Amino acid sequence: MGVVAVVNRKGGVGKTTTAVSVAAALALTGHRTLLVDLDPQGSAGRSLAIDVAEGRGSSALFAAKGKPAVGYPTHDALFRLGVLAADLELAGVEAELLADTRRRGRLVDGLGRQRDHWEITVLDVPPALGGLSDAALRAADAVLVPVAADFLALDALRSTLAAVRAGEKARGRSYTPLAILPTFVDRRPATVATVELLEEQFGDLLLTHGIPRSARFDAAAFAGLPIAITAPSSPAALAYAQAAGALHAALRGAPPKKRAEVLKRPAVKKFVRADMREALRDLRRAPAALRDRYRPES
Repeated sequence: MGVVAVVNRKGGVGKTTTAVSVAAALALTGHRTLLVDLDPQGSAGRSLAIDVAEGRGSSALFAAKGKPAVGYPTHDALFRLGVLAADLELAGVEAELLADTRRRGRLVDGLGRQRDHWEITVLDVPPALGGLSDAALRAADAVLVPVAADFLALDALRSTLAAVRAGEKARGRSYTPLAILPTFVDRRPATVATVELLEEQFGDLLLTHGIPRSARFDAAAFAGLPIAITAPSSPAALAYAQAAGALHAALRGAPPKKRAEVLKRPAVKKFVRADMREALRDLRRAPAALRDRYRPES
């Protein structure tokens, strides 16, 4: 069973949407996939209309004799997608993990008890880099970092990558893959400049060229289904299907040859505050014909 942690210390970057959409895309292509909601807010479970009794949700993975109750979305095509929703006790687990870091390894054991049932597990990790996030990084084989295509999200990428590298050091091995996924991509100049910088600085780590911004995600969550079911032909659904395919292909592959070189480049903070602003300034000074290429369609 490959365990993929979807991680970003910043909220509002499409992390839960990415976890749900990637898990659904994997299930729809024939892989027995378990989506685990490790965020006490419980958004992943709610977006798929999954309810769970107290003590039977993802908190049960941290108990030696826990009995997690896996739920399933209502759509027949998602019979390979299991969902372990967050329950009320998960917030208490976070407090316990902060008080005693030794308990963070319990997630590895909890997921180990699920290995006979699932091929891939996707962990929706809370935005704060706390006990649950650290436990997820300890248990993960691969890490997927969604990054919204905006200045503040790019600036926050530094601390997320620092936590990921610390997790690799503690484990004594690299995440395979460690992938970055641009989200909320559109044609606005600042967005275009952000994606170009991500491609320039992290080209070998980018999973795809990005997930387009779409109002269909809200409609899908309202329906209690992933976008792959509610709008399968939409650009956003197709982009997540491509990302899921690339992720699965890389799960048992070797890390990119240039990965070490990429991660040793100057701090993200430096290129964000220098190159990013320079790129935006150059774009503002560009001829009107060039700027018009990046204007959103009316």
